[in-house]
Amino acid sequence: MAFDGCKNSEIAHVLGCDDATLKKNYSRILNKKRAERKAALRNVQTISALAGDIPMMIWLGKNELEQTDKHAGESSDKPIYYQIVYEDPAHPAGEKSK
Repeated sequence: MAFDGCKNSEIAHVLGCDDATLKKNYSRILNKKRAERKAALRNVQTISALAGDIPMMIWLGKNELEQTDKHAGESSDKPIYYQIVYEDPAHPAGEKSK
């Protein structure tokens, strides 16, 4: 049940014992099963991302690789400058003037 994500209180209720009794006698196996669950879920997420699941790639990037949507050095309080280059169709770039 711990592998399936059940809380100690839920497991104790099903088994008909107190939470403290469950924790005292079975905490090692409960922790082991919860760790196995996490490993299994990570494996499925990795397989999904490697198969091309874009949302999963983004989620793993943010949560496992500390990636963000904000670009390095980007700040909302600084102006952004653009250079607009206009090419005159009568004089394309690279054409020698006569």
